[in-house]
This record gives sequence, C-alpha cells and structure tokens, in this order.
Amino acid sequence: MKAQLDYGKWPKAPAHILEAIVDYADNRNPHGHFVTAVLENNLTEAVFRADDESLAGLKDIVFFVHWEIPHACHGSPENVTAWLKKEKSSHVTSILVEAATNARNVLRQNLDLFEGEESTDERESYDEAASVADSLHDALQLFEKEAL
Repeated sequence: MKAQLDYGKWPKAPAHILEAIVDYADNRNPHGHFVTAVLENNLTEAVFRADDESLAGLKDIVFFVHWEIPHACHGSPENVTAWLKKEKSSHVTSILVEAATNARNVLRQNLDLFEGEESTDERESYDEAASVADSLHDALQLFEKEAL
C-alpha cells in the first residue's frame, strides 16, 4: 500500500501523526494512545488523548485515515487488533515455513547419501520423514498465502 504523504492535502494535521499512521498501515507497527483512538474510531478517547496541535488537526487526521490507508486497518478496535495481530501471525508462519524447508532439505540431503544402495530400514525411515516434512512445508506455505 505505502501511502504517499501529501502534506498539502492535510495542512492542519501534524506531520508526525500522519507519519505514525502511515507506519501503522504499511508496517503494522502500533503507535500511541491518540493514534490508536483515531484508528479505532473512538472520538472521545482521541479528543482526551490529543495534544493541542493534534486536536486542531483532528478533522484532517480523520480524513487522512479515511482516504489514505486501507479500510481494513481502521474503524473499530477489532479492525486495529486484527491488523496488528495479522503481522505477528504471518511472521510466525514465515518462521514455521522456513523451519519446515530446512527440515525437508536436511532430510533430502540424507536421502541422497543412500542413493544407489539397496533399500534399507534407515532409508525407508528417512523417506517417510522427508514425505512428512514435504507435507508440512506445503501445508504451511498454503496457510501463509491464505493468511496474507
């Protein structure tokens, strides 16, 4: 998404607030109470949390959120929580995919050691483990694609 900051369109909004909102939308990084309240569509909390500059620019900030970042990442506490949680789960999934890939590769390398030899119990065990690693790897990659 990578929202482009056009400060001229939002003259009353403090630049650091817009930058925090873009960072949240692009990188799923949480920011302070004021930004969170705006993203959650909690006007009362946003007004109570705002400094003078942010309060004066609140209308432009709200318009910026509405027009410049994905609708899925704001509008309710649930949307904000889900947006932040999705990053964490996709990071964990990426780690699991990498681990499955490494396990699969190690098992495949060990299978290559048995190449040309008669079938042995050891080779069959490695073959079975490699098959399980392949299935795990494929399932995790599918999950990762669907989660994103």
